[in-house]
Amino acid sequence: MDSKKIIAKHKERLDKALEKNDWDTVLKILDTPYQNKLRKDRKYNLQSLNTTINSSDGKAVEVIEITKADINHFDPLDILLTNERNNVLADALLSLKDIDRKIVIEYCINQESFLSISNMVNLSDKTVKAHYLSSITLLKNYLKNYFHDFFENTPKN
Repeated sequence: MDSKKIIAKHKERLDKALEKNDWDTVLKILDTPYQNKLRKDRKYNLQSLNTTINSSDGKAVEVIEITKADINHFDPLDILLTNERNNVLADALLSLKDIDRKIVIEYCINQESFLSISNMVNLSDKTVKAHYLSSITLLKNYLKNYFHDFFENTPKN
């Protein structure tokens, strides 16, 4: 289907929903381009600055808020340490195989379930979980030297 036909079909569905006062359908149709963009971003492993992560105090924070805070703080030592930490984390992630990196990012950052990740990578959910657990172990070992103080003070399970 070419884009003109798709637009015409969406407009037709939108008009019908408006006539029926079916606002759920109207909102869904209007939200379709945004949802398509999110799907495309996930396909290419792109992350939004609006991605929500949990801060150390348990509150949900968007990445853009952390970035803004870092930009407004011009202490050269903090900037240097933040850049170094980011490089170490990036190197750690890049040390994983592509499929393992995708599984870790989808599970940790995009908060996808093992089942939905299994559909993305064409593996069973049990295999995805096994890849995730082994990848986390590899990342811990990779990062032990850099985050030595953190690992020394973490209680053992």
